[in-house]
Amino acid sequence: MAKAKESANLFSTAATIKVEPKKASKSDNKEKIEIKGLEDYAMVVSLQKNLEALKETLEGDVKTQMKEIFTRQNNKRPENFRGIEGEASASCELRKRSIRSPLKEEEVEELKKDNIPLGREVAIPRRFIFNPEYADNLELLQKMSDALRGVKGLPDNIILLQEEQSSYVVTDETLDKVCESGLLNKHFDKIAVMAVKPKLENELDIKDVLVQVRKMI
Repeated sequence: MAKAKESANLFSTAATIKVEPKKASKSDNKEKIEIKGLEDYAMVVSLQKNLEALKETLEGDVKTQMKEIFTRQNNKRPENFRGIEGEASASCELRKRSIRSPLKEEEVEELKKDNIPLGREVAIPRRFIFNPEYADNLELLQKMSDALRGVKGLPDNIILLQEEQSSYVVTDETLDKVCESGLLNKHFDKIAVMAVKPKLENELDIKDVLVQVRKMI
């Protein structure tokens, strides 16, 4: 009986892993020249970026409270108010969603289910246009100019129908109806936006302001 061949050593037959060489990072070979004030400028830019992030967070917290106040009202459009705290005050405003921000299809469906009126913003009206395929055919254009209806050989498809392109938008009537129906809390994020314009009642020294802001960072 033939002796069974010994199994190959798994370690000796293991495939070699190909390691892709790391791409050498581009070295900065540019000439370095000292510029006075650059470090201060860089620090201010860094501070500005951090303050923008902090501003967004604080604005979000303020608007969350504004939304809760606005949605307390039932059956009428809430009035704008003035927010206050310490040395600060702000005009707190509820506005309808801009017509430059068309409603999405699913938003339209949800509003229509509650019989909320919507507006339509027409980007391109329904109209007939001449087929641009013939825009450079000067001879044909001249014939058309002379006698459009009597011209022989006029292509059947020279005039095209361009359908209207429009979108649903929020109107004042939309916002009023939502409020009157007691549905502002339900549809708030679809139809409304908030604006807050804060200011300090008394002018404070920038050093005092920075001390307070530093506690928040």
